[in-house]
Amino acid sequence: MLKNGFLLCCVLLCLLLLSSLAALGEAAEEAPFLELTPGGRLNFYNGTYHYVTVNAECRGADQLVMRVYKPDGSPFRFSVRRMGRNGVTAGMTASFAVDGEKNWLSGSEVLFSTKCTPGIWQIEVTALKEREEVAAATLRVTVLSAAEIRPGEYDIARAMLTGEADGQNVIAGKIRFVTQMPNDHCFEKRYWRSKYYDLTGSAQTKCTRAVLSMGLSWLGVDCTPVRMSEMTKAQEIYYTYEHVIEALGNVEQVEGEVEALWDHYMSGAASPVEIHFTYEGGMHALLLIHRDRENPDIYYAVNPGDGVNATEYGGEKHEHIIPLLIEEGRIGAMIQSPLVKRFNKGKLDLICQWKLLDEDKGGEP
Repeated sequence: MLKNGFLLCCVLLCLLLLSSLAALGEAAEEAPFLELTPGGRLNFYNGTYHYVTVNAECRGADQLVMRVYKPDGSPFRFSVRRMGRNGVTAGMTASFAVDGEKNWLSGSEVLFSTKCTPGIWQIEVTALKEREEVAAATLRVTVLSAAEIRPGEYDIARAMLTGEADGQNVIAGKIRFVTQMPNDHCFEKRYWRSKYYDLTGSAQTKCTRAVLSMGLSWLGVDCTPVRMSEMTKAQEIYYTYEHVIEALGNVEQVEGEVEALWDHYMSGAASPVEIHFTYEGGMHALLLIHRDRENPDIYYAVNPGDGVNATEYGGEKHEHIIPLLIEEGRIGAMIQSPLVKRFNKGKLDLICQWKLLDEDKGGEP
């Protein structure tokens, strides 16, 4: 009997121990937890608006409350675009329900408007359980002033261009400059007029043709804007220039995001990168030829349009190379142009480059 009683006690103790461990496990699982991770970069310039995507992982809560604080620590009335909804709400706080492991905050986008105050902002999220705070987490966002952009490598970018002083010949690995503006002192009529075609009267509307000619010159391909008309036997050419590419026979156009195409260019496998964008006054195309080593978000672009005074940024009084800030090089993203104000907030709608189909990949960038 004693032996049976002892065994019974042992069994009961084991059951109690297992029950306690189970209770502890449940308590551990329900321990409040909150972690925030960004869906993109947390530092940017205030020349355009940005959305910061906030993802949240939490447990032990039934509600998440978001607040945004300015660099001086004061609360900010913000707008947030919630995941799965088209509407934008504004206020000092935004509340999101938590249903089990699913929360309605994750994937939300906080708007940082153009010209918002430079400095360190904070996106704070508080986790609540039955209206009591159980956890908190913060994302720090660095906003930089677009007015402080100071490119310093104009000499390097300018050395990549050839022009009248070089006999206007194509040199693989260099960019033969082509301006589309007939009144510009850099304008070369022979690029735009031949025995059969005269494009000088419409050259100022043909930025993409000028950029294509410059991109091809880097590959060592001599194809002026008027030559494109001769090859296709047409005064006007469809804007994709597929007929020009087909007529050339040994060139392929490649499209993609700026970062990937830039890598191709840097490896010598393809030409500099063309970007085409729309802006408030119309549309334009530029050729990206150099990237600032100190600030890789700054690109130096050849502008076939009007020359501008770039002395404030280290350029010349009549400059066709302009600095561009490209933080996100994808279709639909915006550029920032500290020098040519009308291009600021231009929205990218084409990103491309060209490469040779044979083994000759042109010169080194």
